[in-house]
Amino acid sequence: MISKPEILLKAKRGKSVIQDLALKFNLIKGHQDYTKFIILCRSRTGSNLSLNQLQFHQNIRMFYEIFSPDQSPKEFWDYINYDIQNIRNLKQNHPVKLLDDFVYREMPLNISAVGFKLFYYHAKVGKQKEIWQYLKERQEIKIIHLVRRNLLKTHVSQQMALTTNTWYLKSDWASKLRDRHTQSEPTIQLDYEQTMKAFEQTKKLEQENEDFFQDHQILKVFYEDLVKNNMTEMEKIQNFLGVQSTPVYISTKRQSKNSLQKSIQNYSELKTRFQGSPYASFFE
Repeated sequence: MISKPEILLKAKRGKSVIQDLALKFNLIKGHQDYTKFIILCRSRTGSNLSLNQLQFHQNIRMFYEIFSPDQSPKEFWDYINYDIQNIRNLKQNHPVKLLDDFVYREMPLNISAVGFKLFYYHAKVGKQKEIWQYLKERQEIKIIHLVRRNLLKTHVSQQMALTTNTWYLKSDWASKLRDRHTQSEPTIQLDYEQTMKAFEQTKKLEQENEDFFQDHQILKVFYEDLVKNNMTEMEKIQNFLGVQSTPVYISTKRQSKNSLQKSIQNYSELKTRFQGSPYASFFE
């Protein structure tokens, strides 16, 4: 059984395909007077949640992780009317052209905002590095900076995803059925030095990227607020992008509902070692 959100998203994608073809053959008018933006973040900060919700908005064209090193089947929906091999070639060798010609290109008149998700560590090798200067110079590009207050939960989520090789779950009947047959969530053991390094590296990346885009309009969104007050946060994001405020579906779900104490085998030991540090508050 296909859920209602999936049906609505498929319908929107189908409409986009038709509109793009009509635009290509000059059957409808297009424009580029829309808000350009990126979702800037590291992994495990709720980026799939925010990206997925924005995809439901009728006036937003939301691309996936354009500069991910992985070849995701999600690329199919980003460039459905185009030769995917040509897209991948541009991604590697002419990344700025990819942004100009396929992402921030002429869009149907109903589109009011266009963006994609960019991790701090995307596009750091070869020609792809050029996109960072491109984004910095175009100060009209708005930045949604997605962060998580509790870096321990970020780190645990990352390690869990690596352990299970599961990076997101859909909030549909299939995942609910899967939940009922799941015996128990995995637990992990964390090394103190590696955990401290992960905290410091994340804080450093957050600050470096805020400094890098200091001349842009930046909206800082906290994962915890997005989960607790989703409607309010999504309205804030939509207002920032200049699109009509519209309730949007949630079709992803949290991967773990366990407390940190249940998820981390050596929780007590870590909590003791982090006492007195700037990160002590991360422990429940």
